[in-house]
Amino acid sequence: MYAAHVYRGIRASEPNYKFSHPTLRLWAIFWSYIAWMTSVVYFYEYDYNLWVSVVYAFAFRLVFAVLVSAFIIVSTVNSCFQGTWKLIFAPISRLAYSAYIGGLTMQLYYTASTRTPLYFNLIRLTWITIGDITNGFFIAFFLYMLIESPFENLLKLLIGKMKEEIHKAEERTPNDVEMTPRNIEE
Repeated sequence: MYAAHVYRGIRASEPNYKFSHPTLRLWAIFWSYIAWMTSVVYFYEYDYNLWVSVVYAFAFRLVFAVLVSAFIIVSTVNSCFQGTWKLIFAPISRLAYSAYIGGLTMQLYYTASTRTPLYFNLIRLTWITIGDITNGFFIAFFLYMLIESPFENLLKLLIGKMKEEIHKAEERTPNDVEMTPRNIEE
């Protein structure tokens, strides 16, 4: 994902660069296929197969990282998610790290507080996952409002003052030598 961010930075610096429409259509088809495959895996009950389990374990994080990276690159370079989408993704992106910390904390607490082995079925796993996501984002919102937002506002104030000081330092009055007209030929 970091490589996608670097690639996006390089491409975004080029003036008026956009992906072609066939590329966008290809990514839309690919995402639709992934969503369909996810629904098949989630709703279809199948017998355990070792090879399917191995392929899933190998490809799960890899495919997810590639899709997120492609989403970052295509949406940034084509600027199709700017404007109103920026209002949605900006707060979510600020909550992401706090949600990671909060969700992990909830999972560790849940695992450490159990006194018997955990046995999961689809309903219980869905219930626990939704609870982890909900509680993780509540904790993330609390951490954001308590820690990150005040520091972000403080940083904006400091950067604004630094820019004003730099701008004042760049403004200067010309001296007498610069004010006199130059006589090239007399």
